[in-house]
Amino acid sequence: MATFQKNSGFDAKIFNLFALSAAAGMKCEYCVMAHTNEAKKDGFIQEEIKNAIMVAGVVSLSSTIIYSSQYNQENIAKSLKN
Repeated sequence: MATFQKNSGFDAKIFNLFALSAAAGMKCEYCVMAHTNEAKKDGFIQEEIKNAIMVAGVVSLSSTIIYSSQYNQENIAKSLKN
């Protein structure tokens, strides 16, 4: 992961928040624990950590609503182009 981060274009601190958000979305308690610990070491405050985790929750909620409402993918794609 360190090699990928170095080539990602993102600094290690922001990359770790991305990883934390992904870990929360996947519901991997081990990864959440590890990336939360790293975020604290990087100097992020609890509010920033919670916000990174909330990104996963908001995306998941939106996905669930759109998926279960059976929205037409072509219409969504068209609306995103505007």
